[in-house]
Amino acid sequence: MKIKDLNSKAEYIKELGLLKEELKVKYEDLLKINKKFDNEIRENLNTVRFNFEKEAIMYFNNESLHTELEGDIIIARNDNINIRLFNYYDDFLQYDENEVLYKIEIEPINIHNTIVISPCSEDDSMFYWKNVIKIGSKVIDEKNINSELLICDDKNELMKVIEKIDENINHLRISLNNIKNVRYVYATHKYDDVECSTFKELFEKYIE
Repeated sequence: MKIKDLNSKAEYIKELGLLKEELKVKYEDLLKINKKFDNEIRENLNTVRFNFEKEAIMYFNNESLHTELEGDIIIARNDNINIRLFNYYDDFLQYDENEVLYKIEIEPINIHNTIVISPCSEDDSMFYWKNVIKIGSKVIDEKNINSELLICDDKNELMKVIEKIDENINHLRISLNNIKNVRYVYATHKYDDVECSTFKELFEKYIE
């Protein structure tokens, strides 16, 4: 092999190593901002729960129901009906971390339903990465990134991955700045395609 070819190969290997290191650093940055975003989501959902429960109690009071709290359960009743409303988590149900679930039970009508509070469809994309991060055909995570980088010898592939990571980071930064402006809407498991803006609308149209 000619010296110039050896030099070119050595230069390529050097550039490949630098790109791999840059990719690792940027991926770590992505995970950090993603963790910060997850924490903000949890914090924001506390406000969402508080506002929803306040709105539900106000609705029941306006409908002349006697309302009280039993622990974390909202009880609303009159001489004919008894309503129980409470926040809950169910391992068997598929739902996103940016959603809140409430169980509502109305007796003696035997109504049992699940209320789903989630971002409206216009804001939903804020909560997901813009790109799936892959090297070749393998989706990258904390466990396999080093092994996948080890076998990758394509500079163009690495540059494309870095670009996708940058897009994810920028997307999450924008989402972080706007998370307080997300509009949450109400639906039920039965009517999961509706987007009710108020508890009154949800209760009167879709709780059955």
